[in-house]
Parts: sequence; structure tokens; C-alpha cells
Amino acid sequence: VPELTDDQRRYGKAYNGIKLPIMIDTSTNGICQDFVIGTENSQHTLITGGTGSGKSRFLQMIISSIIMNYHPDDVELWLIDCKKVEFKKFLELRPQHVRLVSLERTQDFTFAFLDYLQEFAGKRTKLFMENGVTNIKDYRRVKNDPYCMPRVVIVIDEFHAITTNVNMDMKYRQMLEDALAEYRNLGIS
Repeated sequence: VPELTDDQRRYGKAYNGIKLPIMIDTSTNGICQDFVIGTENSQHTLITGGTGSGKSRFLQMIISSIIMNYHPDDVELWLIDCKKVEFKKFLELRPQHVRLVSLERTQDFTFAFLDYLQEFAGKRTKLFMENGVTNIKDYRRVKNDPYCMPRVVIVIDEFHAITTNVNMDMKYRQMLEDALAEYRNLGIS
């Protein structure tokens, strides 16, 4: 196993998925509830609520918690902000974890993003096939390196804009459905 740097040692490990504390009890004794993503039982998350209920703030908390708790070589973030205002600070500050920030909601962007995502997933699939594995956990094990391939967390604020853009185009609708159904083993949530 490659020697971990001091910087890498201070972070949690996303080997079995990403686990983030989101609540503590009233006496601050400990964590009552974790937010989990990227595991067999929690591949993706949909956050719903009425206008002004705090969905975007919760997404920002999740992003910040990933940045604070995981090394950028372990988890990378792709942020898509269809409101064009919620993730702007991540574009300006550009933490190392953040590899993509978009403030677009156009159909052209959606199609280009899905094309890119499909190509990215295809490259990972090829690497997995070459190494005789079916998921990111086994790939990291075979490579004997927990940082050889980061998990990718795609955060989309106003996901309905993406679904609206692909709704009438069968090719891109299928690409989105495939991403949601099949990419978790590739370490993409």
C-alpha cells in the first residue's frame, strides 16, 4: 500500500461510501444521524421540499462537509447549479475537491454534460474490465491504493431543469436513466 501523506491521514476514507454527520443530539453527546451516499443501499439522494425550505443550504452543507471530511484525491465534486447563484462561491473559491462547476441550465449544456459523463463512465468501465473488477471498491483494492481513483459526487441544484431538458429527447433521456441506474459501481453518485 502506498504510504499515506500526513494530509491524507487526517481525512475520513470513502472506501465504503461517503458518510457525513448532519445532526447531533441536543446535549452534543454525539452524532444522531449521518448522511450516506455512494453505498449499495444509498447510491443517490433526492432532496425535496417547498420553495425556501432550505434545500440549497442543505446541499451547500453537504458539499462543505465533503470538503472538510474527505481528501480531494478520495472524493471529487461536480457541481451543477441550474439556479445560477447557489454554487457561485465554489466557482470563486475553487476548493481542490471541486473539479467542475456549472451555472447553466440550457439544453445544450445538459446534452454536453451527459455526453461528457457517459465518456467519463466509459473510461472507468474500461479500466474496471482491464483489471477484472466490477466496482470502485474492488478497483482500489486491486490497485492496492485507496487514492488511485476518486469517488465522484455530482450535486445538481434544481435537478428538474436537467430532466426537463432531456424529457423530449430519447437519446439523452436514456443516458440520464443509465447514469442513475448504472454508474454507482463506477464510484459516481
